[in-house]
Amino acid sequence: MKLNRFGFIVILIFLSFSFCISEAKILIVHDMEEETTLKIVEGLKTEVKDEFFLLTTASGNDKIKENKTDYVIALGSDAYKICSENLTDSKLFYAMISNPFNLKTSANTIGGIAFEPDPDFFFNTLKKVFPKASKIGVAYVPDTSQKIIDKFTSSASKYNLTIVTEKVDSSAKIPIALKTLPDKCDILWGGPDDSVFTQANLQIFAQTSFSKKLPLVFNSRSNAEKGGTISIIGEYNNVGLLLGKMINEYKSSGSVSEKIKFPVKTVIVVNMKMIGQLQLALPSEVLQPGPNIIIIFK
Repeated sequence: MKLNRFGFIVILIFLSFSFCISEAKILIVHDMEEETTLKIVEGLKTEVKDEFFLLTTASGNDKIKENKTDYVIALGSDAYKICSENLTDSKLFYAMISNPFNLKTSANTIGGIAFEPDPDFFFNTLKKVFPKASKIGVAYVPDTSQKIIDKFTSSASKYNLTIVTEKVDSSAKIPIALKTLPDKCDILWGGPDDSVFTQANLQIFAQTSFSKKLPLVFNSRSNAEKGGTISIIGEYNNVGLLLGKMINEYKSSGSVSEKIKFPVKTVIVVNMKMIGQLQLALPSEVLQPGPNIIIIFK
């Protein structure tokens, strides 16, 4: 059957359109627990219709190289390191990395979603848990954390909160700062940079909280389990949704308006053992388990 010029043009348009909307594959490399990863992927799927396939960092560099795609997502610091070193031809996105302002990004990194919640949502949640809080104490290393501390400090005043800081030269000096910092605040905060959370420091944080009868706020469930009073973390589904929006923005324009974004939904992890030891009376709504409230050590 012969085609006239009009028919030929129609077929070309159809083929071009089909090519544009065809689904690509996106590799996700992660060092997270499976449950966490799947929640992030669930959020991704609400925005990005491509096919995803997952590999863990334990798969090894060779396996990851074999499965490289045009777009790659690294979930976690270890995953990012592997992807940035081995998949240099792919467009790389990341999530679940603490303090990404301090991340040494590769040339092919487009952007990503921080591990910590957006400061406004963090402090709004904090005030719901501790309505009378006014001074939050945090010890940090300026060389690695100044930029993210500044971002959080600029938001705190909106919630009638003052950030009281102690600067130290290294994470090894955190215990020294914790000797004086508790006398200047009514809440002790681990800060938005998990590089200070060595095993030894976590024990000192917990001991200081107990001895000074101060609530201790962390940024992850695991740290709440190690002696934190509460942790305020980004909702994993929201992490995936924001990451999906970023990928779509890049696909449509070839760039992203913000290279670093923060989750805008939070989950509160409440350590009931520490609540009891500190004899704290929290608002009743904070003690009701739900999608955004996790109660541990009942």
